Amino acid sequence: MLLLPVSFLVLGVHAHAGTFTDALGRKVDLPDSPRRIVSLAPHLTEILFAIGAGDSVVGVTSFCDYPEAARRVPRIGGFSDPSIELVLAARPDVVIATLVGNRRESVEELIRLGLPVYVSGAEAIGEIPREVRRIGAVAGRAEGAESAARRMEGALAEIARRTAGRRRVAVYYQLWDQPLMTVSDGSFIHDAIRLAGGRNVFAGLSVANPRVSLEAVAAAKPEVMILSGMGKEGAGLASRWSRFAMIPAVAGGRIHIMNSDLLHRPGPRVIEGVEQLSRWIHPDAFSERPGR
Repeated sequence: MLLLPVSFLVLGVHAHAGTFTDALGRKVDLPDSPRRIVSLAPHLTEILFAIGAGDSVVGVTSFCDYPEAARRVPRIGGFSDPSIELVLAARPDVVIATLVGNRRESVEELIRLGLPVYVSGAEAIGEIPREVRRIGAVAGRAEGAESAARRMEGALAEIARRTAGRRRVAVYYQLWDQPLMTVSDGSFIHDAIRLAGGRNVFAGLSVANPRVSLEAVAAAKPEVMILSGMGKEGAGLASRWSRFAMIPAVAGGRIHIMNSDLLHRPGPRVIEGVEQLSRWIHPDAFSERPGR
């Protein structure tokens, strides 16, 4: 019984100052410079802090752990299942959601309760700078967003320049260990491999994140293997492949551990992930950081 009055108070905080079209094609009326923003995804939180809107973020998910300042923002529940009550209690001027990860039902419930919800969505890495600019406009931080977007575009252009004309190296990306899962050309990570100058050996599979067998990986003969993981967990993942000397990547010592946050979150740090992939795939092309 308390939810609707709270949502009514939220709508009364500011007069509408702009209309934005979100990734669902909805027209959303928002205040000019929202002072209270709730982020429903880790990559959205990273974008907001990167464009200088961190001081306006009043609610994030339990998975929002970067940058360090984001850890001090109140939690509003999980990534796929945010708490409607906690979002309402944050009294947001705008809630920024995502097409991938947030449950459609949760987003629709927030909209039904009268909250101004902007749904963000980038389907390829090249679209992230555009999305950064859109979120900058929504958050009233267009200047900071433009600077961040241009840095990303510049870094991607430099990576493309360095890998241009080079042979596409066969790459296996291990998304998950048990069960063994990889990525196809329907995956965001496939796009990263392509931009980095690699050839995804499982690009042609029918689902975005397919299960594969050890035998299938061996038969694909990847020259580089990228395993998603961090720290001791990552080292353990690599050691499990040591007995498969028939795989070129194993024989050549080209098994690498990727910090999954750099590629699985479509935000500013994904450029670091693409650059790291590029250095592993084409090490001779990266004697210095892009742009220097």
